[in-house]
Amino acid sequence: MNEQDIIIDFQHFIEYFPVLELPIRLDDEVHHTFSLENEPLPLLAIEQYLLPVEDDADELTEFVPCFRVPETYDFHAVVYWKAGIMNYQYILATFEKMVN
Repeated sequence: MNEQDIIIDFQHFIEYFPVLELPIRLDDEVHHTFSLENEPLPLLAIEQYLLPVEDDADELTEFVPCFRVPETYDFHAVVYWKAGIMNYQYILATFEKMVN
């Protein structure tokens, strides 16, 4: 099995984003706290779940999982910090919840 065949389960991916109570203040420095307290995202998770929704990421782009928005019912909402060259931003991404 090669690296392209490995799939990170979505439930495993979403657990990198702890559920935090709102409101949360995001500023230029709070991503440091998230990077110290949260486990870093594995490259495969970034490739499978974040890069498909990113249009300007490259090999130098850094992603830090921040938190999951609580009490979303039909979707998952996560916030991550994205750092590119001279471009730093918090991103809110939503993922549809699949019904089994």
